[in-house]
Amino acid sequence: MTREEFREWLAHHRAAFTGLSVWINRIPEPGKQREGEPSRADVLAAWYAAMRDCDPADARAATDRMAAGQLEEPKGWDRHKTAIAQEARRLAAERNRHRSAGAGTRPRYAEGEPTYRCAECLDSGVIPIWHPDSVTAACNTLDGAERGCLGQPFTLYEAAAKCTCEAGSEYRHLPPFDPGVFCRLSPGSTTRQRSEELLAWTAKHRKIPIYDAFAQFA
Repeated sequence: MTREEFREWLAHHRAAFTGLSVWINRIPEPGKQREGEPSRADVLAAWYAAMRDCDPADARAATDRMAAGQLEEPKGWDRHKTAIAQEARRLAAERNRHRSAGAGTRPRYAEGEPTYRCAECLDSGVIPIWHPDSVTAACNTLDGAERGCLGQPFTLYEAAAKCTCEAGSEYRHLPPFDPGVFCRLSPGSTTRQRSEELLAWTAKHRKIPIYDAFAQFA
């Protein structure tokens, strides 16, 4: 994540854990700390160093999980950065594992033609979808367009849902794929095409509580 993305994540985290702001404000500003003590800038620089290799969407998801009690909150505000970074990396690794599982699937052949038990996931058990953060961003873009504002560009983050076939039963922690709830990722298309597809899907399904659907299986 960039420094700006880190600042955005930190604002999100402070909103979820309001006591963190009190703790940060007690740390002296640069030039006002006692000898040998870190300044507020030093502390935040250490936080950024611990998290700069994390995807911002994964960091936000980790904060949401901690706020919901699905990720244990550590004792001591200074340990929050470590817990969030670890969870963000775990989420990224899980997503990559799902992607690899799909990419590594090998079909069976019948008369020279590839065949699969499940045409939806090609026997991988998972279906790539757009992350709720991207759906929310697309929804905000549509809302702005309706108010006469220029549409804002948004970042596309991938996620995964489990297929309803037998292979998908292995992924109990993932929500089952429902085309009315989740926007399926179209492979092979350009970024612009993907953005247009997501906007079109969101315009049709924008009233669906997608975060609630994810929370059930988090």
